[in-house]
Amino acid sequence: MPDFGEPICVAPPSTLPPEKDFAAELVSVTFKSGVKASHGQAEITAANWEAGKEGEVTDDWKATAQKLGLPEEPYSKRAAVFLIKGAAGAKYDVEVKVRVTKSENVSGGGKLIGNFNGLVIEGTCPTSAGEHTVAATINEPPDTIQGYRGKVSWGIEVADIPLSLSLGTSLAEVYFLIAKPKARPYRNGVWSEVLRFLCGKVGVAGEKEEKAVAAKITAYCHTSHKLKYDTSRGAPRYGVGNLGGLFELGNYMTRASERCNCYDQAAAVQALSLAVGATVGWRYLAPFGYIKPTNLVGFGQCNNPFFGLDESQKMIDEDSPDRTAFGNHAFADVTGGNILDACAGPHTGSETPDQYVTASIDDKASLYPTGYRPGNASDIIPGVGATGVI
Repeated sequence: MPDFGEPICVAPPSTLPPEKDFAAELVSVTFKSGVKASHGQAEITAANWEAGKEGEVTDDWKATAQKLGLPEEPYSKRAAVFLIKGAAGAKYDVEVKVRVTKSENVSGGGKLIGNFNGLVIEGTCPTSAGEHTVAATINEPPDTIQGYRGKVSWGIEVADIPLSLSLGTSLAEVYFLIAKPKARPYRNGVWSEVLRFLCGKVGVAGEKEEKAVAAKITAYCHTSHKLKYDTSRGAPRYGVGNLGGLFELGNYMTRASERCNCYDQAAAVQALSLAVGATVGWRYLAPFGYIKPTNLVGFGQCNNPFFGLDESQKMIDEDSPDRTAFGNHAFADVTGGNILDACAGPHTGSETPDQYVTASIDDKASLYPTGYRPGNASDIIPGVGATGVI
């Protein structure tokens, strides 16, 4: 067997007719979807795989994968991104370069076939000697979000011989999303690292509706990412402010800080949803007020969010003078305006703004001194959201 990723010069098998000779090798593979992708925050522009350049393509992501609890290999520095079947503007073109090194008494075209964990790529390859650029296509692309990574097995079926000849394998990492990721915050293309996180950790694979995707991401950020609300000051840890800003997404994924606030959580829900093509906005409410008993991120049931280090004070009498409130609150919304909140709840897009406010804010008049009032749905304003990610 050849080394991983090496092209194979196919020697004629013993059953090849004596008057015929044919050999070929894989030169390069380029996925041409029209969707920008990036690695290390730099746009991927080169061929996704090239013969003799396996070291330039293979991504040693072991340390980060361990932090995230994901498989350690194989990953590619040149991942590709397509849209799911039925998405507007979707195309499934693959440019494959093949070098035919021997072609004696062979005529007609050959059928180039790539098999990638059940995903099939096909095109017609000339059988004449020389280097050929094959316009191939992904057959039957998935109609839900999916991620594929590993080796693509390549071969040519030559009808004139007739035989199927192996061209070996190429490393690939390919994702299918529900729509093109927004240019803001992913200016150089959606991060392949984020798609690994979303498909491998958050569990968005298999979804195809943006509301379902946003709901799953919100639930993950609230419950499964294991962050805890900053119950001392309510301060953000990942770069954003009350209306958004530059979000430290890389640090968020690896939990550089175990603490967070509502701004961090709104940014995470928005940035992660935008990565797979869901339209999610930023919303801000001030004043907010006293919270009804809710599952505060990292702490469970709570009606007193600034209890400091004394968890016995998470739930206190509703009229206690020690009870604290949110001065303001940031969250997200999905197309149609329903609310996503990964800080408290979680609220996963099933409520209108009015329903969200009713479910979240304790508006008992006696709690509010003169000059202070609870927020209402008409106070909700849009923020700029995650203007970029680092």
